[in-house]
Amino acid sequence: MLIDIIKEKIWLSLKALKVKAPPKSKINVEYPKHKIHGDYASNISLNLAKKIRQKPMTLAKKLATHLSADPLFSKVTAEKPGFINFHIANKILYSTLQDINKLGPKYGTDYERGAGKRILVEFVSANPTGPLNVVNARAAAFGDSLANILIAQGYYVEREYYINDAGHQIDLLVESVENE
Repeated sequence: MLIDIIKEKIWLSLKALKVKAPPKSKINVEYPKHKIHGDYASNISLNLAKKIRQKPMTLAKKLATHLSADPLFSKVTAEKPGFINFHIANKILYSTLQDINKLGPKYGTDYERGAGKRILVEFVSANPTGPLNVVNARAAAFGDSLANILIAQGYYVEREYYINDAGHQIDLLVESVENE
């Protein structure tokens, strides 16, 4: 995933700048709130500033300069108070689109990851005695989507739908039909 690649590049840049780098899992890379700030952003300079006794903007500028040479990025900027904004190069985006087009439905799959391990995905279906609502639809869509993602990663997935057909509501429904 691109976020993991950017974390790796930040980590390597910190090492190259002789800054004690935290574990990669502690490096925060996220989508900025506004597209004007790039495709991704990191607050690593703000998080490390006190520990390394540097101003956040000083570290952010050093990292931005170092990372700007990477062909993954069209632009890397340091913004106050110490954020680093990343703009992904168009050629990388086009290359990804070409991969998606070439691989079609196989894009994003990794059948070796799950290696046939069994997973049971349980989720609820719509309530048969009441109206369909957003919660039922969302739960069904989420459960089915999660199962599909796991299958694409090589897991053997069994789906189990919990049908809400037991309890007081069903008893009332049966009683009302029998009395007709």
